[in-house]
Amino acid sequence: MAELADHERVALLTGRLGLREGALPLPLALEALRHGSHLHERRPGDGGRSNERLEFLGDAVVGLAVSERCAALFPQCAEGELTRLRASLVKAESLAAAARRIGLGELLLLGRGEERSGGREKQSLLADALEAVVAAVYLACGLATAAEVIDRLLGPLFDAAVQGTLSRPRRARRSKAARSTPCCQRRRDDAARRGYRASNACWAQGRWLLSAPIFGHL
Repeated sequence: MAELADHERVALLTGRLGLREGALPLPLALEALRHGSHLHERRPGDGGRSNERLEFLGDAVVGLAVSERCAALFPQCAEGELTRLRASLVKAESLAAAARRIGLGELLLLGRGEERSGGREKQSLLADALEAVVAAVYLACGLATAAEVIDRLLGPLFDAAVQGTLSRPRRARRSKAARSTPCCQRRRDDAARRGYRASNACWAQGRWLLSAPIFGHL
């Protein structure tokens, strides 16, 4: 992709997040896209800062939104199982995959060295940038809109859960006997009208098994 002007970069980001035009202020959106390596190659006093502070905030926003949905949809699950489900949804691998789906890498502001080393495809860099972008949405539009964006970004993960392919993070694995025991089951006939429903959710045979995605369509 050719070098983008700042307003073009932010317009593309806004559209890919499903937000209305102008929803993200230019300085805030650019901060979310600016990696630390980009600052290191600029002249002192040029202004701007890296996305690290927004990443810190975005991590909390993503965690809150996913936690709220897990708790609301699976009231019979124990705290430990909810924690492991959330970890499967918000791990760096999952966030980086969501970032790639919206082409976030090509919009990032990187230094030349980071660019040459393949920074636009690095898992950790993409995951961090996605959290920074979520924080920018939260600051500009509020928590409800940020949660809607997270729903869109993470939607494919719940499709994977329906198919039984949503894996638990390696460090959270338990014994084979423990994995074969379902954590909970829940019927929700009235949830069908929401597009997604959580009628059955359990951890079995080393993966999450859901009968349907747990986030509602927007």
